[in-house]
Amino acid sequence: AADESVAGTYADDQLGQVVAAAGDMNQDGYDDVLMAGPSASEHVSTGGKVAFVHGPITNRTPMWWYGLATTDKAGVGLSAVEDSDLDGYPELAIGCSGCGLSRFGEVYIRKGAAENR
Repeated sequence: AADESVAGTYADDQLGQVVAAAGDMNQDGYDDVLMAGPSASEHVSTGGKVAFVHGPITNRTPMWWYGLATTDKAGVGLSAVEDSDLDGYPELAIGCSGCGLSRFGEVYIRKGAAENR
């Protein structure tokens, strides 16, 4: 039995296929969590979905990102990244293996902040 959980929305979400520690993205003293289901088809077939949850996860609503095109597979890779823009907050790297004009793949960098972005 889990102490807390975040559930996918649909049967094919496969949320939790990829999970990563995000560090303390909003500098509130609690580590945050990234989780993904790269094969999820919520908006488009195998577009993928990524959930970001500020810690502690008790009663927290995830912030969701979705792949925009068929076979994007957003969330195939997840990682916290050092504070590359020197604003005091680490960034998030979200791998998207089927993204881009020629489907060569892309990595999206999301800025960390005190609030969800």
